[in-house]
Amino acid sequence: IDEKQLLDDDDVQKVFQRFIADRDEATTEKLQAELRRVMDEMMRQAQSTAKQAEQYGDELAEHTDALKSSGFDEATLSRVIDELINGAQGMRHSVTELQSTVAGHSEEVESLKEALQQAIGEALTDPLTGLNNRRAFDRIISEVIDGGTTLAHSHSLLMLDVDHFKKVNDTYGHVFGDKVLRSIAHVLQGKVKGADSVARFGGEEFAVLLPKTAAKGAQVVAEQIREAVEKGRIRGTSKAEDAGKITISIGIALYRVGDTAESFIERADKALYKSKSDGRNRVTLAEMAESQAA
Repeated sequence: IDEKQLLDDDDVQKVFQRFIADRDEATTEKLQAELRRVMDEMMRQAQSTAKQAEQYGDELAEHTDALKSSGFDEATLSRVIDELINGAQGMRHSVTELQSTVAGHSEEVESLKEALQQAIGEALTDPLTGLNNRRAFDRIISEVIDGGTTLAHSHSLLMLDVDHFKKVNDTYGHVFGDKVLRSIAHVLQGKVKGADSVARFGGEEFAVLLPKTAAKGAQVVAEQIREAVEKGRIRGTSKAEDAGKITISIGIALYRVGDTAESFIERADKALYKSKSDGRNRVTLAEMAESQAA
């Protein structure tokens, strides 16, 4: 603002991360702490009741021994009965308190669980497209890589980017640009299945993880996505808001033994930029691009 400059995508991402994403995480942590507090309180009450029940059992055993050894004289019998009554009343009070605690917190626990699930979902979901966000995708790809698979090329990663998206935003406005992103997200959701994962990686870039999918299968999926976007037509609220044909560029990387999430994504990204430098609206396999460069 001081420099009278416009925000670019990187600036917006930084603002989001600092003021929105971090708050989502703080909300989740607060709800988790509150849920733990309620559960701890219920546990303490249950442990107290269990301890009292154990003590009451010991008292019953002592009274039984006393009755056996005393020959049931009237004074002993009267004392034991009074102590049993007092012990039973104490147990009844303790159980009533436990029931009250559980009943009082049951609704609170359910409410906290629902709020926690919602907060976690929001923290891992891109609000514009409804896809996984970058944070969720980082978790997913790490879980897939750390899953113990040792065969090279058993997973494929697609990184895709909207061609000339800045021009679309500048020409038709950000509202129309958002509509483009939602439309592409819809295409991606229709092309993934099973264990496949799709995410908005940031700005106009998307990621598609295809576990246990080799190069041929990944290329087929990538071409299906590219063709579906190219054939689609996105219209705005007026004839002036008609960008015509929207296209995307795609890069594919195949998993290599020893890959980290970062190296896997980096190779897919390089393939994506090769698609862009070669004219856009195309699919490039990282391994092919590397062999050509060599």
